[in-house]
Amino acid sequence: MSPFATPTRYAEIAVDIRKNGYSPIPTKVGTKQPAIAWKPRCDALPSLATIERDLRYFGFGGAAIACGIVIAIDLDFTDAAMVSEAKCLVSAIAPGDPLERVGQFPKALLLYRAEEPVRTVHRRQFDILAQGSYFVGWGVHPVTKKPFEWIGSSPLDVPRVLLPLINARQIDQITVALEELSDRIARPVAPQPDVATGLIRDGRDVEMRRIVYDVWNKGIADPHELIEKSWLLFQERVDLRRPKRDGSEPWSKADVESKVASLLRRVAEGKVYRSASGGDMRYDAMFEPFMQAIYALTARRRLPNAAADLSFVMLCLCRNGGGCFASVSSLARQIKRSAIYVKKVRALLQREGLWVRRKRGAGRGNASEYYPCIDAAVAQAETVCFQGPYITSVGGTLQAEDPSKKPENNRIIENSISLLKLPEGGEA
Repeated sequence: MSPFATPTRYAEIAVDIRKNGYSPIPTKVGTKQPAIAWKPRCDALPSLATIERDLRYFGFGGAAIACGIVIAIDLDFTDAAMVSEAKCLVSAIAPGDPLERVGQFPKALLLYRAEEPVRTVHRRQFDILAQGSYFVGWGVHPVTKKPFEWIGSSPLDVPRVLLPLINARQIDQITVALEELSDRIARPVAPQPDVATGLIRDGRDVEMRRIVYDVWNKGIADPHELIEKSWLLFQERVDLRRPKRDGSEPWSKADVESKVASLLRRVAEGKVYRSASGGDMRYDAMFEPFMQAIYALTARRRLPNAAADLSFVMLCLCRNGGGCFASVSSLARQIKRSAIYVKKVRALLQREGLWVRRKRGAGRGNASEYYPCIDAAVAQAETVCFQGPYITSVGGTLQAEDPSKKPENNRIIENSISLLKLPEGGEA
C-alpha cells in the first residue's frame, strides 16, 4: 500500500496497482484525460522504470487503469434504482464479487478480469470498457469536484488475478440486458401540442427554457424585457389550465424569472454564447449545454471546426427526445463538406465520447441513431478552459496558479518517488 492516507494522486497509487497486475495511466489534474500516449498500456504492463518517469512529470495528476486484461462495466444511469437493477442484471450473468468504483453517484463502475479479448461497447446509458479503453480510478471528478471512491476494496488491495472472470459470451448477454433496461428509461418530454387547441400540454418546462433562450438569442439583453417577452410567448403557446407537474401550483411569471436568471448567470460565466449559425435550423433547448461545450472544445482546438458544424446539424435533427438518424450524405449537404470527411468527423466525435451510436432494431439493414453525451461534453469543456503554464508537465494546480511554486512541487514529487522505493531499472 501507499504511504499516503488518502490516495488521490498518481504518485501515491501507480506502483502499488502495477505490482497488483494492473496497467496504470497518469491523468491530468482534475480531468479524465490521460497525460501520456496511453494505448500501448492496454497491450502490456509498463515497467516500474517507466512509471518512475511518469512520476517525475505527472505525479500530481490522477490515476487511470488501461482496459483489455481487465474489463470495466460503466453504468451511467442517473437513477439510483436503475443502477441497482443494472448491477443485479450484471451479477446474474457474470457472478462473483467485482470491484466497484463511484465517481458521480449514483453512477457506478464494476471491474472484472478478462477471460479473453473483448471489444469495447458504447451505449447511451452504459459502456463496457475493454480493449483499447481505460477508466479513471483515482483523482478528482471533473463534475463533482470530489475524489473518485471505491466501495470496499480497490485495485490497491486486490490483485488482478483475484478479480472475477468475464468472457465475450457474458458481455454479449450483459449488453442485451442493459439495452433493454435503457429502453425503459423515460426520455425527456418534448413539447407536444394538443390536437384540439394547438396549445402545448406536455413538455412545458422544456418549452419555457426554449422560449427564454430564443428571445435572448435574438439580441434582448435587458432582464426585465427578456422576462416580459418570454412570459407573453409562453402564455400564447402553452395550456396553462393544468398546473405544473399535475400538482396544485400554477405556472407563473416567477418560473420565467428563474429560467432567465439561470441563463444570464451562465452567460456571465462564459458558458453560453449567442448562436451564430443563422438559418431556420434550431435544436432543442435541452441540448444547449452540449452545444456550448462543443463550441468551447472547438475554440481550444480540441476538435476541428467541422465538429461544431456537424454537431449543430445533428442536434437540430434530433426529434422528440430521440437521436439523429440522418445519413452521412444528408449531413454532408447540410454542412457543405464531403461525405468522407463527415464520416471521419462523426467517428472522431464518437471516439471522444461526445456522441454515442445506437442501432434502431436488429439486423444489418437497420439505421443507427446518434445521441449527444451532454454530461461528458460539459465535463470535457470544463477541463480545457483551465490553463496554466505547467499544467502539462507536473500537473499541479499550484504550479498553474503560481509559477514560483514549481521547484517546491518538483521536490515533493522527488520525495514521493523516494517513498515509493522503486527498484533500480524496474521490470522488463
